[in-house]
Amino acid sequence: MKIILLLLAASIYPALVQAEVDGSMDLKTQAQACAGIAKPDARLACYDKAFPPSETAKTTDEVKPEAQFGLSQHQLRERNPESSATTEIEAKITAVRIDGRGKRVVTLDNGHVWAILESNSKGFLKAGDQTSVRKASLGTFMLLSPAGVALRARRID
Repeated sequence: MKIILLLLAASIYPALVQAEVDGSMDLKTQAQACAGIAKPDARLACYDKAFPPSETAKTTDEVKPEAQFGLSQHQLRERNPESSATTEIEAKITAVRIDGRGKRVVTLDNGHVWAILESNSKGFLKAGDQTSVRKASLGTFMLLSPAGVALRARRID
């Protein structure tokens, strides 16, 4: 009896797949047909045919290299983007504040937030200044003040 049911299911399956391609199945039946596919790639292709991704879903996969710049390797792994070849960014400072440990925290117009790791007062920074941040040695970064003073920095957001 089990063999007969298995053969019957195997003979009906191609008709289900063809009906899915024709668009003659309702959404629930299409989803059930896709769920029955064992191979992950074929199952995903079935779902993509039945439920095509929206335009916003297609474009959100593309991550701008600037958005990844300054993140540690751990942060990159958490966000799971592709690696970036960007070595320097330029931006305008929108805010400068002092954190609880007396370190300067700089917010840029691109949304990046950088902590200045040096506790001395060299390299005056203020809102409205144009700055650049570049990769330095050993995975560190240097924020360049308008006066040309390089300040070691770490991206915190």
